[in-house]
Amino acid sequence: MRHGISYYHIHQDSPSSCKTHRRLNLKSNATYDILAEEYYEPRHKTSRNFDSASKRALQSISLRIPSGLVLDAGSGRGRCGEYLGIESARVVQLDNSTAMLSLEPRENALLRVLHDAEELPFPDGEFACVAAFLCDPFLGLNFLAEARRVLSGGGILIGTTPSEQWGRPLRDALGLDPMVTRFVLAGGQVMTAPSAIYSNKQLHEMLRTVGFRESRININTHTLPDGTDPVSEDIRAPAETLGLSPYSLGILCSFTAEA
Repeated sequence: MRHGISYYHIHQDSPSSCKTHRRLNLKSNATYDILAEEYYEPRHKTSRNFDSASKRALQSISLRIPSGLVLDAGSGRGRCGEYLGIESARVVQLDNSTAMLSLEPRENALLRVLHDAEELPFPDGEFACVAAFLCDPFLGLNFLAEARRVLSGGGILIGTTPSEQWGRPLRDALGLDPMVTRFVLAGGQVMTAPSAIYSNKQLHEMLRTVGFRESRININTHTLPDGTDPVSEDIRAPAETLGLSPYSLGILCSFTAEA
C-alpha cells in the first residue's frame, strides 16, 4: 500500500510494522551512534529534565495539526505519540543515526528513514506536520528550509530546542563553544556533540527567512516544571549564576510555524 511517498513502496501488515529506508553513502552521526545505548537512561539528568520541560511545554501551547503524514525529524526512538498524541500510522521517523533509529522499545511508526534532516529525501508538500524535538543537533537554516519545503500548504512545524538563556552561561562556564554540548558517558568519557542555540529573535528571523508566514510564527521559553526531581547540576549551576531558582530559569524554547 502507498501512503503518499511515491518512491517508497511500503508493505504493511499492521500500523506497528514498518520498513526502514536507508540512503547509501550516508554521513553517519558517530556521536549519537555511540550515545544511543544510554541516551534515554535516568542517569542523564539534563536530558530527562528537558523531557519534562518539553512535555509540559507542548501541552501548554495551542496546536492545530492538520490531517496527513507527520515527519518526526531527529526522532531517536520517537516522541510524536508521547508529546502530541499522534497515531503511529501517520508518523514517519527520520534520524541519521542507525543506532538511534534501531532503539527498542520505541514508538511505532509507518516508516523509519535513515537520513540527514538537513537534506530531506521527500517531495515538496509531502507532510502535514514536521515535528523536531530537541532539534539543536541540526537546527539551522538548512533544516528549517527543508522543513518548509516538505510541508503542504497550511502545514505546521513544531519544534523544541534548548534556550540561549540556559545554554550560553553553561557553555561559557564549561569552556565550550556556544554551538557545542557535552555528554558524560557511563564509563566517564566526555563526548561533545553539535548543539545550536539561538535567541528567540534569531530563531524568528530564520523561520521568516525560509518562508514561514510571519504572522503564524510563535516562539516561547519554558522552565523546568516545579517539583521536578532530581534536577541536573547543569541546570542548577547556570541558574545560580543568574541568581535564579532552577525552576525559574528558561531552559527550553518551543516554536511553531505555519507554511
